[in-house]
Amino acid sequence: MYKGRQPQVFSNKLEAFSQERDLLNKRNLGSGKIYVESYLRSEVILGSDSRISFEIQENVSSGLAIRKTERRLKQSDTFTVTGIGFFIGQCANLSSGTNSGYTILRTFPNPQIFAGTTTVTECNELQKIYNGFMTVQRDQTKYFEALPMMDHYCVTEAQQGLAVSTVATTGLYQRDGHFNREQGFRKINPTFDIVGTKKCEISIQLPDTAVMTCQRSSTDNIGVLILRGLVEQRR
Repeated sequence: MYKGRQPQVFSNKLEAFSQERDLLNKRNLGSGKIYVESYLRSEVILGSDSRISFEIQENVSSGLAIRKTERRLKQSDTFTVTGIGFFIGQCANLSSGTNSGYTILRTFPNPQIFAGTTTVTECNELQKIYNGFMTVQRDQTKYFEALPMMDHYCVTEAQQGLAVSTVATTGLYQRDGHFNREQGFRKINPTFDIVGTKKCEISIQLPDTAVMTCQRSSTDNIGVLILRGLVEQRR
């Protein structure tokens, strides 16, 4: 008699959902530590500059209040990075902290969105980001000297504002395409930690100064850094 697939018996042990988590949990077996999936997010208003710097820790601030969409590292936490994502977007008065939830995260400077003016073409200026590189440093140790920003660049076939028919207004894509969770991300081997009590610097160096400021009134162009990873907890 065919019995079919036998049901799997689960124990009370917390199983790993990823290879990275499994590796770290095995490495720290008996230490009282356990790693669980989490993420960090930092947002900055883009201006005229050749460098973009992100604040990833809860106790570090440039004077702006932490937005509700941000997720900073607590001083008591240790976070192991397994993926780095970078995105651009637009937000009405990001500094007010009330509109960030409406932000659409984008993986390329869509000229239909970042149109600019006759003197400043925003999409061209923002493109300089993707010809730059990212540096990651904790205290005096540089974990990544130069990660190419082109790794985060993804132009989808469905692009907001792109005509898909001869109807001028209704025949347009209403959003850029988003087809999988890896768009805008690059995978990182879990080889370094961000510690809440230690200085962490994550920045993007552009080839030269870019005028990344939104040319529309009461609107900000923003850069968003998202770190995927594992946060350390005690059993």
